[in-house]
This record gives sequence, structure tokens and C-alpha cells, in this order.
Amino acid sequence: LLPARERHQLLETWNDATLDYPREACIHELFERQVARTPDAIAVVCETQHLTYAELNQRANQLASYFQSLDMPPAARIAVGVDRSFDLIIGLLAILKVGGTYVPVDLSYPADRLAAMLEDADVSVLLTTTPNSTKLAFYAGRVLCLDALSDRLATLPGDRAPQVEVRASDLAYISFTSGSTGKPKGVCVPHRGVVRLVINPNYVSICDRDVFLQLAPISFDAATFEIWGALLNGAKLVLYPDPIPTPESLADVLHAEEVSILWLTAGLFHLMVDRFVAGLAPVKQLLSGGDVLSPRHVKKALLALPDCTLIDGYGPTENTTFTCCYTIPRDFDSTRSIPIGRPINGTHIYILDAALYPVPIGVSGQLYIGGDGLASGYFNQPERTAQRWIADPFTPGEKLYATGDIVRYLADGNVEFLGRSDGQVKIRGFRIELGEIEGRLAQIPELESSLTVVREDSPEDKRIVVYAVPVAEAGVAIADLRNALKECLPSYMMPSAYVLLERFPLTANGKIDRKALPAPHYQTTSTQISPRTDLEKQLVRIWETELGTHPIGIDDNFFDLGGHSLLAVKILAEIETRLHLKLSINQLFQLPTISAISDHFSQGKETSRKTCLVLMKPGNEATPLFFIHAIGSSILFYQPLVEHLQTPRAIYGIQSAFLRDPHTSIQSIEDLSRHYIQEIQQVQSRGSYAIGGSSFGGLVAYEMARQLTQAGATVDALILFDRPAPGGYYQSSLGQRYQRHWTHLIEEGPSYLASTIKRRGKSTLAKVRANIRQNHRNLD
Repeated sequence: LLPARERHQLLETWNDATLDYPREACIHELFERQVARTPDAIAVVCETQHLTYAELNQRANQLASYFQSLDMPPAARIAVGVDRSFDLIIGLLAILKVGGTYVPVDLSYPADRLAAMLEDADVSVLLTTTPNSTKLAFYAGRVLCLDALSDRLATLPGDRAPQVEVRASDLAYISFTSGSTGKPKGVCVPHRGVVRLVINPNYVSICDRDVFLQLAPISFDAATFEIWGALLNGAKLVLYPDPIPTPESLADVLHAEEVSILWLTAGLFHLMVDRFVAGLAPVKQLLSGGDVLSPRHVKKALLALPDCTLIDGYGPTENTTFTCCYTIPRDFDSTRSIPIGRPINGTHIYILDAALYPVPIGVSGQLYIGGDGLASGYFNQPERTAQRWIADPFTPGEKLYATGDIVRYLADGNVEFLGRSDGQVKIRGFRIELGEIEGRLAQIPELESSLTVVREDSPEDKRIVVYAVPVAEAGVAIADLRNALKECLPSYMMPSAYVLLERFPLTANGKIDRKALPAPHYQTTSTQISPRTDLEKQLVRIWETELGTHPIGIDDNFFDLGGHSLLAVKILAEIETRLHLKLSINQLFQLPTISAISDHFSQGKETSRKTCLVLMKPGNEATPLFFIHAIGSSILFYQPLVEHLQTPRAIYGIQSAFLRDPHTSIQSIEDLSRHYIQEIQQVQSRGSYAIGGSSFGGLVAYEMARQLTQAGATVDALILFDRPAPGGYYQSSLGQRYQRHWTHLIEEGPSYLASTIKRRGKSTLAKVRANIRQNHRNLD
């Protein structure tokens, strides 16, 4: 029924799959071409060390030569169980150079799941390191530990790669995703899909001056974009040093390495915007996705990051990371959802009804994907492949992938995501088939029936909840269900809560009434133990606020209460901000109760966070007042004032950053103000700000207020006092010059400072302080 013009628009005009990339080239071939162009450029950075493109290529050639000596079968599948390191990147390149297929292994998965994946992929060799080999002891095949082979590899030729014929249609890697039948499925991705993703892309701009951060787990297909987006374009790839990022540590790496292109899951993006949006300032192009983006967070990020382009990226693993992308305009309507955009290079999409006819603009239908990004199917699972890969009704001989996603075209040609047609969900960026969890529950004999759902009882906090009806007299406990699932599911798939029912509520026609399912109560200990110390009381308050659970006892387990990685990051940030105690993610996994954390700190193992903030007067933490130090660096000057102020606000003093770190690289008042904004946002992440300062502190307060306002925040009190005035000292010629100088700085701010620096040459704040000390020693 579609008019010919609209049909042409849907199938042709809005679906132009541009092929501006070398379709017949392979990943390792394009890398070797880049090596020839820029052999001495830095390719990979791992903490304080780096490899040039030539060095990386040489070491990959040496490992590839060793692979050839093992007499492996053609197109061998090689599992990679290596942490983020040079060895990881060398291993991937070497596998591709010998025509192999790499199978990424997430070492945090349960052994049963890893064993099933390696068996399904029919892996010939397992590539790992000695420390990780114990986690993979179940594997009975050939195991290669790269650290143990280092001396042997150093003797092999590295000047050329093995001569192996590889085609663009051959497999590059197999990535396992959650399966609706209770069994993970391996997605087979060819070289061509990766090449189309990162060479001359139309959704992001990449050049050899860019710096990528490799943050995604290797088993997550965002790593495909990070690794090959950098190495096939001559850019620098920085390996993130920790397994799980915190806002502060992520910001440190972004600034230290000047990262220009970054991929974040929607959940981590939202967390960074809430907690430390200024930490994203170095990034020029920020891609996010894996779940629906919050318009509120996007709007805040656009205001705070004027030099950054935000891109919403959408795509299933079956179509090699990205299918559609949307560059978010700065004037976007934040009352509407954010579209997933248009198809990227080499990709065409169709929105079809149940009879595989295209639906009109504005009408919902299922999204089907075709083109060069399409995976070849699920490894050794022809029936499941046939269910998802169908004959393309518009291009004879081609295939389309049925995503199960319900979308619609908007009037401007962008696509809007509406939801799923099945039980697949996205939790914190991970794709999860609820059927896989239910399949595992069905194997527990003590359960009569079960149902797994996703609830969002708090905004932007999705959690998996299991409802189960035990067999009469079975005596099953929630701990039994949790332990049974722990043995076979990765941590990101573990339910946050379990609800045992005598029977499921039913609708009038006999179906389970999902709306009538009771809200879960996240499990606490049967005997609530109250906090014993002031530290435990404060920890309880933090946990209850972030977990949304009341009451919490000191022996309640964080993960049994519904905790997950993103909540862990939030709680650790609150502990550091409020209590000035630092705890790592790994320590929280080892110390999952308040009593354990309290004992850890009481034994003298705590580490104080290095901060410029000093709490001078307790009060309402939601609306604190901040006083910035004067030129002498100390905030003791403000103590008499603080004692006399009658205000419910908490009052903080900001000591000089130079006192905390005499070698700090801060070079300007703008930089110092930006640094102090990051400090105060550790205490107050949102709301209206109150800032004050005396003399030089007033200048910094003014610049902080300007930057906060520019970022979209509200400053309800800006207090500037002890400013130069006529009379006395200021009547001298030197004093008059200082009066004019400081007046210009206060009234004109950075523009005057910039012109002064241009005239006199760039001076650091340390030099300014030295000059003032020399002329006015009494100020110190």
C-alpha cells in the first residue's frame, strides 16, 4: 500500500549503504600497511610503557611464526584468556596473521560457562598467561602461556609475517552472547565486517592523531571498535589499567593520555555525567550505547562539554558493533527520546511488518539488518542461525538479520528504538536473554516454576528479579537459588533479587499477571545487626541511600542486596567523598559487608584520599558553602568567619592544590578553577552552588562560577570580599598598578588574563606567587 515515492525513500534514499572502504582487505593486512606508513608512531600504551607500530608488528610476527610451527589446522580457533596488556593485542594480531579466528574469553566468567564456550567453539589452542592459567585449568587441550614463551619467541624472525592466504569473508573472531535456550551462542564475525566498521567511517572521524581508550572487556564487541579503530588508522591505543573503572580513575587516564575518542556503555556514561562530568573534558568524540540514553544526562553533558561530539551508537553483536549511529545536536529536544540514527557505511536496514513488508514512516515494525557488517551466523548452530538469518526479500542471494528490536522511522529519516519483541534485555550495556536464566532455574528440582523479569523500581536502575514457586515441602532457600546460578552465569547476569511465592497471580484468562507481582525486598540477614561505631553508621546511611533498601544490617551482603558494578562504583565514590577513605572495586568484592569494611579500616589499612577539601563546619551536605584559599594557600584565615556564620550549610575550605602537590602541572587560573570544580563536585554533584573567596581566592571563585554557569549549573551565591579599594597602601604607584590589575581580573576574568599572558609571556601560578612573595612578604 506504500506510495512509490515513500517506498523509494525507505528502501533507497534513506538506505544508501556507502562502500567507501577496501572490501577485500583483511584486518592484519590493513594493520601492516599502517606499519609501513608510520613505523615509529606509538601504537599501544600500557601504563608507563609503549610499543611503536613497528615493535608491535615484530612481536606479532614472532608469535605468528610460533603458531605456524605447531601444525594447527587451517582457520584454527584460538581462545584468548589474557588481561588487558601488550600480550593481548600481540595475540590477536598473531592469530589473524596465520588465518586463525580468535575467541575472546572473559576471565571473570564461571568455569562452567567458559568450558561450555570453548567446547562449542571447538578451540584448538588456549592462549593465556601463567597467572591466569589456574582459572582455566579445566581446559584439557593445548595451553600456551605467553610469559613462559617470551625467551623462545624472541629468537624467532619478526621482520615478516607468515605467508597465509586469508580472505575478507573469513572469520576474524567468535563472540559469545547470551542465549534464549539457556546456552550461549557464538557469533561468527568476518574480517570484512570489522573493516567496514573502522575504515573511512561516516559516523565518527578518525585520524592518526587520535587517542583511543581500550576500556571494554575483550569479550564485549565494543572492544572491536576500540582496538581496530585505533590500529587500522594509525592512532594511539591506551589500555585501561583496571578491570572496572571508577569515575575518578577514568578521568585521570583520560586527562593523562589526552584521550580523544571514547566509547562508554550508557550506564557508565550516565554515572560519569552524574559524578564527574568534567572528567570527560579531554574527549572530542564520545560514543555511547548498549542501552537507551537518558536525555537528561545527554543535555547535561552537552552543556558541560562544549568541545565534545556525542554519538548514540546502536547495533547487535550479529552486525559487528554498530548498525546505526546518531550525532546528537546541541539543541536537541530533551523531552523526546534520543534516536539511534541512520545506518553506517556498508549497512542497510529495513523496518518490516510480520509479512516482511516495509511499514510507513512513523509506524513501528521489526528492524532487519543487511550488508557487509553482517555476521555469518552462530557457530555450529544451523537451526538457530536459520531462525535469525533470513533471505533478503529485496536483494536476491543476500541475507538479513532479524534483530527482534521494535523501531520506527521518524520524519527526518532517523530511526527511533521502541523496545523488544522477545525476552532479550539490556542491563548496564550487557545483552541478556532472560530465557537463559529461566533455563538454568528449570534445572533446579526443588522449583515447580519460575519467572524472570526486569524491574525498574528506581529511575534508570534496571534489575533482574526472579519469581519462583517451590515444590511443596521442598524447603528451598533463596541462598540455594543464588548459589546454583553463580556456578553457571557471569556476574552481570545474576539476578538482584529472588521472590518465593506460593503461586503466581493470574489474569482472568489464566495468564501470569505480571503487574500483580510483588515488589522485591532485597535480601537482608535474618537477624539485623545494628551498627556499632560511627563509621558503621555512616556506611549504613550510604548503602541505604544508594541501594534503596531499608534497613541494612552490618552483616548484609552488598551483592545479596541487589548491588552490581555500577552501584559499587557509586558507593565507593561516596565513601571516598564523605569519609575520605579509599576502597577499590576488588576490595569490595572481597569485603562485601559493612562489618568487613569497618574491620578493614579499623586495622589501619585505610588510605586517605588526597583532597584539597577541608570540612570546616558540619551541616547540610546537599547545599554546602565553599571558601577558596587566598594567595597564602591556607584556609585558616576563614576560621573566625566560619565560627560566626549562622547557616545550616556545611562549610568547606579549599586548600591550595600546590600544597597537596608542589609539582602539579596546573598552569593557569582557568585550570586551577577547573580542578577545584572537580573537587567540590565530589561533595556536591548537582544543585545550586555557593562559592566565596578573599583576595586571590575571590578571583578563583569568580572563574569557578563562570565555568559552572557555562556548564549549565546554577550558582546561587558568589561571595567576593577583601578586594582592593582606594586609600592607604593602594595610593602608592605600585599599589595602584596592582589595584588596576586585580580589578581587571575580577571584572573581565580569563579574557584579561589571556591578553596579559600574551603580552608578557606565559607564567605559571607558582611564578606569580614567587613575585608577590618577593614584593609583599607579609602576605604569606
